Amino acid sequence: MAERRPKPGWRKVKFGDVVRLSKARCADPLAEGIERFVGLEHLELGELGIRSWGNVADGVTFTSVFKPGQVLFGKRRAYQRKVAVADFDGVFSGDIYVL
Repeated sequence: MAERRPKPGWRKVKFGDVVRLSKARCADPLAEGIERFVGLEHLELGELGIRSWGNVADGVTFTSVFKPGQVLFGKRRAYQRKVAVADFDGVFSGDIYVL
C-alpha cells in the first residue's frame, strides 16, 4: 500500500499529539451528581450525538467519567465506527475510549 501524502499546507502528525485519552474517574457517580451512563449499545452508527443512555440510579459499576464536548469512540469492533460527541456529563463502559 502506497503512503498517503498530506494535502498541500497540511502536515502529518501522530494521533497522540493531537488527542489525549481521558482517564477521569469518580468513586460514586450518583453522589457526584452524575445521572446517566453510556454503553457501547448506546452509540449508534452514523449518529454523532448520544440519543440514548442508561440511568446510573438503576445500578451500574462504571466509574470512568466523560464531560460535554468529549468524543466517545467504541473500541470493540472499531470498524463499525461507533462514535459520538457528548453533550452531557456521564460515566461510560470499558468498551469505549473517551478522547
